[in-house]
Amino acid sequence: MALDNPRRSATTMKTTQLRSFARSTAVQALGLVLLVLSLGACQPSDARSEDRPGGAQSGARLDGAARNSRQLSMLIDGVEWRFETEVFGAFHPIGYNQALLISGTHGRKDADEKTFNINLYGVPGPGTYRVRSGNVEGNVAQIGNFSRDEYLAGNVMPFDLTVVVEQAQSDPTRIRASFSGFIDTNTERRLKIDRGVFDYAE
Repeated sequence: MALDNPRRSATTMKTTQLRSFARSTAVQALGLVLLVLSLGACQPSDARSEDRPGGAQSGARLDGAARNSRQLSMLIDGVEWRFETEVFGAFHPIGYNQALLISGTHGRKDADEKTFNINLYGVPGPGTYRVRSGNVEGNVAQIGNFSRDEYLAGNVMPFDLTVVVEQAQSDPTRIRASFSGFIDTNTERRLKIDRGVFDYAE
């Protein structure tokens, strides 16, 4: 009976573990979004932003015409990508340490749907923030399902982004930010991120 190649077996095991991890992190990210949305829905409509934990704000409020904008785009290795199928943002949601959340999806709602998110913690307001691997704050940047072979980029793989938050407020949520840097995939390929733009208003 032929014996399995130990190196191939180890590689197969690692790939299986990473795929399982990628699926679990995608579920956790969706759960976080749903939790934030449900918490927001529970807030009294007449509560002022400065009276509740999620009410920190910076920048002018928006007129009705400027609300409900949704944009999440970037250049990945020089190619424009728009993660605008579902775009979500939150600033200082209840239960998180001064969090600023950026997320969006690209493509059909199936197994190949691509996801992107940046989670920043300890963000009091506008400013320039570094999001990189191994940070103690728990900040993370990741792309899920970038391709069939590159199903996870960032998260446990190396990443390093500079995020410039130009505007951040809640009640209603208004976030405007730009970002650039790199995110590595599970195949160890480095994705260069340029001209990242997030513009979100409710």
